[in-house]
Amino acid sequence: MNILNTPPLLRYVARVKTSDGKLSGEFVDWFTDNDDARATYRVIMEQQGYEVKTITVENQTAVVEIK
Repeated sequence: MNILNTPPLLRYVARVKTSDGKLSGEFVDWFTDNDDARATYRVIMEQQGYEVKTITVENQTAVVEIK
């Protein structure tokens, strides 16, 4: 999925770099270590029409799986 072809997401969690879709700086630890942050992000994405299947953290990398 190319992030450039998706509708704009609210920037609640972080400023997303459009070149690679990664979270920037201090937001990484906050998002990967905080269940409430991930739950809030899920709600924001679903409000914008995405169906979120899972949000997982693997070695400080957050993976958001959407349909």
